[in-house]
Amino acid sequence: MDRKDVLITGAAGGLGQAMCQHLPEAGFRVFATDLEVDRIPATESIIPLVMDVSDRESVARAMRQVHQRTDGLDALVNNAGLFDQFPLAEGQTDRFERLLQVNVLGIQRVTETAFPLLLARKGRVVNISSESAMALMPMQTYALSKRMLEVFSEVLRQELRLLDMHVTVIRPGAHRTPFLEKSRKALDRVPEDSAFRRALEIIRSEGQAVMDRMTHHHPAEVARAVHRALTDDPPRALYPVHVSPTFQLLSRIPRPWREYLLRRKLR
Repeated sequence: MDRKDVLITGAAGGLGQAMCQHLPEAGFRVFATDLEVDRIPATESIIPLVMDVSDRESVARAMRQVHQRTDGLDALVNNAGLFDQFPLAEGQTDRFERLLQVNVLGIQRVTETAFPLLLARKGRVVNISSESAMALMPMQTYALSKRMLEVFSEVLRQELRLLDMHVTVIRPGAHRTPFLEKSRKALDRVPEDSAFRRALEIIRSEGQAVMDRMTHHHPAEVARAVHRALTDDPPRALYPVHVSPTFQLLSRIPRPWREYLLRRKLR
């Protein structure tokens, strides 16, 4: 069968939308899942399905709908993600749990439920990370969740290689998507009574400046990297896409020096 089937989470906007535009042109049929699918055009090659990756029953229901249309999946792209940023020390338990439910546990939930369909075709798993996972910093809870995603991917990759299956991480820098505006709104939520208010305000100012410089990158470039991860033989374990020089530099500085510089900057 020439047509290949791929399931994408978080397909209604941003990077997921770019994948839904690119992959059908490359011969894939896309099961495009999201919380709301009104903005996903239904075509012969794009099948919109409602899925909340933080809800096990929603994931199972969507996967049953996939199974009604195909006997296997050639690929799963875990793209759904949530941005939030706050001090771990100040009791933001609800926000932290929500972040992990989407960015980490959601990936496990979807991958586990899709596994029988993936196994049927020796399908591939592609997980969308972030450049921020390269160098963890204070209050960077989003980056923490993406580092967890990358560690999860490494363990899963070793498991699935035992079955001649592949797992790949895509690590994008900032791209011109609505996700950037969501990031800005999260950065604006600086609690008045936070003990870390000064550091949070510096992070907000610096973060917005970095995002403003990087927004010329188009999400189609990430979609092309996903296409390579689905067709390269064999695929690489990691595909960086426009990782910023700042994160590249921070990732190379020895940890004690990096932490010293960050303390000087944020105090």
